[in-house]
Amino acid sequence: MLRLTLTLLVLAAMGAVGYHAWNLQRQIDTADATAVTFADAHTSAVRAAFDLRSAQQAYVAAGQNKDFWFQKVTVAAAGIRSSLESLEQATTSAAAHAALTEAAGYLDEFDEQDRRVRNYTSSGQDLLASDVIFSDGRDSITRLLAALDLAADAAAAERTAASKAIRREQLIAAGAAAGLAVLVLLVLTPLPGIITGAESASESAQSEKGQSLDLDLRPTPRYVVTQPAAPRAAPPPTQKKAQQTPEPALAPEPAPPARVQLDELARVCSDLARLSDTGSIPGILERTAAALDASGLVLWVADSEGQVLTPIAAHGYPASVLSRMGTLRVDGENATAAAFRTGLVQSVRADGSAAGAIAAPLVAPGGPLGVISAEVRHDVARHDERLAAATIVAAQLATIIGIPAGGEAAETDTAAHS
Repeated sequence: MLRLTLTLLVLAAMGAVGYHAWNLQRQIDTADATAVTFADAHTSAVRAAFDLRSAQQAYVAAGQNKDFWFQKVTVAAAGIRSSLESLEQATTSAAAHAALTEAAGYLDEFDEQDRRVRNYTSSGQDLLASDVIFSDGRDSITRLLAALDLAADAAAAERTAASKAIRREQLIAAGAAAGLAVLVLLVLTPLPGIITGAESASESAQSEKGQSLDLDLRPTPRYVVTQPAAPRAAPPPTQKKAQQTPEPALAPEPAPPARVQLDELARVCSDLARLSDTGSIPGILERTAAALDASGLVLWVADSEGQVLTPIAAHGYPASVLSRMGTLRVDGENATAAAFRTGLVQSVRADGSAAGAIAAPLVAPGGPLGVISAEVRHDVARHDERLAAATIVAAQLATIIGIPAGGEAAETDTAAHS
């Protein structure tokens, strides 16, 4: 009865632990789905903010249809507000909500500034409109982007802490169930040298029976005659030979690396040549990564003095990672800095712990402008086909980055002397 009770207790505990673990896993799955929703809304808000800034700057561009850009700014602002509502619903972090509230305030500031700018441009005062666009308007969008990144970091920190707490609770529940099972097994296992009640009663009955009977004094034989066992049949020669010479197993061949998608690469270069909106750069980088079979791309642009490289766009990395990536010195010991200094494409071979990399410089007549770096798969960083494809994309990107400030000054001086 005791064994049955303990066995049922262990089964009930295992069932309770399994149900609890299932509920915890459902919470993890829900948190993962919410994180995906938050990331999508954050990306939409960032892209809409870039579109908002570019469209407002087009108000004062020569030959532009102001009504078209007015409508584009209105649509982009509405998209940001919708994304902010989705972000607030996708997180419970107080810090993230505070950052999103700040972002909404910066958007309100931009709307007020945009109304002033529209009045200026409608009345032909483009100089006053330009002053507001390139000072107050640009600052409001910059603060809006910073608030969005702050909200993303706070939400990610909260999700990490919640996931750790759930995993810890799962481990505690599993450990408690395992401890209970071990304890029950120890209780049910009899120790050596201890006679149970049933065995003691059996031995007492045999002792009493032996005392009531006479001793058996008949001699017992010293040897026991047994029948010889039949000899075992030898296995067939064919079976023995088959067991001695097993066929070796063939090792699977590794999958070949993906080739460069030249047709997609050609379409990317064509779109870069027709690029008129900087908000399309992230999408083009995504297609470039697919064509190069790269897991991540970063576009670096040099400052006016050509001493520091700053990341301005990326694919394959979260926006928070790009904001924390920082700058690179051009004299640094890395492939990106070496590509900028030498003007030659650089590659890094993959090893067991890190992927390979390609760094292609963006070169113009006045000197290097920046670098595009790619994290590639399958250890193909030294394949000529992939290096050539990265060089083609870098050359096309150099045509849209423009000439650095130092280069413009040099050309101005040359024109003045001539």
